[in-house]
Amino acid sequence: MFVLFQIFNMLAARKINDEFNIFEGMCGNAMFVGVWIIILVAQIVIVNLGGKIFKVHAEGITLEQWVWCLAFGFSSLIWNAVLKKVPESICPVLGDEDLKDVEAASADYKQLRKSMRNFSGSAKGSKFVANK
Repeated sequence: MFVLFQIFNMLAARKINDEFNIFEGMCGNAMFVGVWIIILVAQIVIVNLGGKIFKVHAEGITLEQWVWCLAFGFSSLIWNAVLKKVPESICPVLGDEDLKDVEAASADYKQLRKSMRNFSGSAKGSKFVANK
């Protein structure tokens, strides 16, 4: 069950800055999808075929137990969505960033997002240039 929770958390952790669509651009990152599939398949194999090697039930878990595991894991996505909708005015401020730094970071982030929408898969296609 814990690994299913982690698998759903991997999806939720892909997006920061309160971006709501956690599935956007997921298939564009082959490494992420590959690791996600390997973890998912390994979890299923270990639970159903692991037996005494991994200290699980010899016959695997029942359908009802799988449903409970998926429900608990999926709850992390629901909790993530709820937290993204909490207004920033309620949350404590952690740090003393200079307003100029915050505005510069916001501008850089917007430029990066814009360039990633136009990303063609090669370094030449990217219009984002890091400021040094």
